[in-house]
Amino acid sequence: MQERGRGELLPGEPLACVMVNISREGACLVLSKILLEGRHLFFTTLNNDQYHLVILLANPETGEESFAIPASSVWMDSCQYKEEPAFKVGLSFHDNQKKLFRLFKR
Repeated sequence: MQERGRGELLPGEPLACVMVNISREGACLVLSKILLEGRHLFFTTLNNDQYHLVILLANPETGEESFAIPASSVWMDSCQYKEEPAFKVGLSFHDNQKKLFRLFKR
């Protein structure tokens, strides 16, 4: 999570997730947990002008972080992922993600 005004990431370990669906407007992520430092990722970023989610993508060719994507949550549901309880979160991207789709086309 990131504070929009200052652009600083909130304290806590980043959460690894799996992107299971993507479109030009948003994506669906699967997370093993939904709380980060006591903040609920979905409700803290739902219709909130103070906080948003930031997806940090790694470049598969180099393994280094290549860019960040700001997004807001729009829906959430519980699910099973690899036989473990998990959460699906639907995101709406804040900006056009041309760079993201160029990475996928490689």
